[in-house]
Amino acid sequence: MVLEAKGLWEEAAALYDRILAATPAHEGAHKRKVAALRGQGKLEAAATALTTYLATWQADLEGWAELAELNIALGQHRQAAFCIEELLLAVPSASMWHTWYASVLATIGDADALRTAQKHYAAAIELSEGDDVRALFGAVAVAAALAKSGASSSVVVDGEDGDSVADLPGLAAERLVQLYTQKAPGQLVPLVKAALQALRPSK
Repeated sequence: MVLEAKGLWEEAAALYDRILAATPAHEGAHKRKVAALRGQGKLEAAATALTTYLATWQADLEGWAELAELNIALGQHRQAAFCIEELLLAVPSASMWHTWYASVLATIGDADALRTAQKHYAAAIELSEGDDVRALFGAVAVAAALAKSGASSSVVVDGEDGDSVADLPGLAAERLVQLYTQKAPGQLVPLVKAALQALRPSK
């Protein structure tokens, strides 16, 4: 790590390679090698090294999150989605990972990905008790994208009275206005309303 602190990334990576040649199961050397490669801007090599590491240490959630970030930086969103699926399998109650997964799927952008994104935005909204602003905006935006493509955007969620409610985008928009009215009143609320109006599909 002294070499890394000095910015001597290539020397650090070479040192970790020597450690791993002698001790292939050295967990710390694997992780530091990934850091050294990232420090050099070698994102593809870092992703490859991290994939090798995760083949052995599959329960390392931080590793999966970092690999997802690397894949996003490389424009490999389907690979990133796979990494986030590993996080969701480990901790399905983490609303932030549902939101992240949905955002990656929304970036992929085909109809199947958008429909799945909508379901995970709905999960994030439920798990966060309606306080995940990214998920709320995402639910509205994905519904608009689906409507523009001509695909169905119906997602059934549970209402407060226990009945099923299909208008997730409408509920999300209402909740966003409520949150901004409570926490950021003033000129920002009309801007939010205008943004939501622009996103909502025309009927």
